[in-house]
Amino acid sequence: IRGVEMYGPNFFFLPNDYWSLDEEKDHILITELQGNRSLRIPGEFLVATLRKPSLYADAIAVRPRHYFLALPPRGLEALPADVAEYVNWGLSSGAARPALRAFGSHWYAHVHRQLQVKKPYGRVFLPDKVDPRFKHRGVFANYSERPVTASKNFYILRSNDVEACKLLSAWFNSSLFLTLLLLLGRRISETWTRFLEEDYMRLPVMNLRNLSDSAKSR
Repeated sequence: IRGVEMYGPNFFFLPNDYWSLDEEKDHILITELQGNRSLRIPGEFLVATLRKPSLYADAIAVRPRHYFLALPPRGLEALPADVAEYVNWGLSSGAARPALRAFGSHWYAHVHRQLQVKKPYGRVFLPDKVDPRFKHRGVFANYSERPVTASKNFYILRSNDVEACKLLSAWFNSSLFLTLLLLLGRRISETWTRFLEEDYMRLPVMNLRNLSDSAKSR
């Protein structure tokens, strides 16, 4: 499944170009980079996410470095004061303008809605495009020990079978798969090639059940 599409990355991703982030027990503390303001965002509104493939270009096993701000479609008066203040900052700064244009009054809930409907959580992550020379990338696929979500710059493989996911991440980083990628991928420029969902589905992939059973027997 494709990752989450969001309108306004400098609002919905934390940290971003305007706010730094410090982890605390049941919330995060964000601090404005150009000011003295700090706000507490409760964990119930945060979802750990992979932001873009270039951040994980040299490691197969990864952990998220960002959070999605996933707000439910309720009025600002029903949200914690610091969260409402951050929403108002998104409006006044222009960081949330694309979402407001696209979704209207409950613009800040569109990420939450996608997470509820698509359930885009998995352990194996594939970039939607890649430099065929692998100039700035050491690996192709990433693997997470626990299911997490990702931005639309990734395809997410959804499976509850941990052993199969590990083996699939190895397959997607193999020389054979990368050869197929370069031969069959859609060239979108001189330096980028892209695979769509249907392209991945056409490629030969080992049977997940057999992979898992074989790994467990060893």
